[in-house]
Amino acid sequence: MTKPEHTPDETLDLKSVIIKYYDAVRSNALHATRSENAAADVTQSGFTLLVERWDSLDHSRIGGWIFAALRRK
Repeated sequence: MTKPEHTPDETLDLKSVIIKYYDAVRSNALHATRSENAAADVTQSGFTLLVERWDSLDHSRIGGWIFAALRRK
């Protein structure tokens, strides 16, 4: 088995970042809230904020930004 190739976040577009982080964000939100509905709301809210701020963010640190925003939600 080969190790998957790491793709640096700064080379990804918005859609690719959402696809890359969606499952992890949803899983963390579910773990934190213990509610499917609340996890869905937090996930949607977090990615809405990402879309709104995309142009002003440092894309090389986008993963950290996403999870920091998730913790604040």
